[in-house]
Amino acid sequence: MITDIVHLDIVDRLPPLARADSVGWRKIGGALTTAEGYRLFRTPRQLVGWHGLLRGPLRIPRNCFILWLAILERLSTLDRAWWLGLDSTCILCSTGEVETHSHLFFGCEYSKACLRFLEREVRFRVPRFDWQRTITWASRRWRGKHLWNAAYRALFTSVVYHIWMERNKRRFGNTATTAEHTARICNEQIRILLVGPEMRLNVATSLLFHVWKIPWHAP
Repeated sequence: MITDIVHLDIVDRLPPLARADSVGWRKIGGALTTAEGYRLFRTPRQLVGWHGLLRGPLRIPRNCFILWLAILERLSTLDRAWWLGLDSTCILCSTGEVETHSHLFFGCEYSKACLRFLEREVRFRVPRFDWQRTITWASRRWRGKHLWNAAYRALFTSVVYHIWMERNKRRFGNTATTAEHTARICNEQIRILLVGPEMRLNVATSLLFHVWKIPWHAP
């Protein structure tokens, strides 16, 4: 039997055992970078249209994570738990509407009140679409590297995050915050980022600072 195995073709293709194994990268020229190594393992996929909402100099990771889940409609909204026999009505507005992603963002009276306050304060306007159409609109409206767009992308992300946090506080902590207070928290969160020490001030950003009521001095 051993003689038969020796004569199999597979034996001839076995690597030599006299030297130690080594790992090498198939790359033509230059040094291998971490990014290139990552791409070798990653399945190539086309960028989604909303990826820009999660980028920018003012992004906050925890806000972006919740927005990412919301975009994919993977937050644990009550409409997903109907089979458990739970009450699926929205706890924020108590209007009897079912808690869905489209209701929370921004069909709910609570979230609408947040948007109305931010529109008065910093001209933050979000049309009343269903949730997925809102994502498409926001991705196109605030795209690009301009500070104005980055600020409103960050504010949009902050609003989604804090509405979800308010929902969780009411559901699990039995505490409630007014819509105006939640909107003020969102506003202040981005305002602090705008006045950060690394922010470059120039004439192009003067209007944004004026809208956000941030003291601005010409360089």
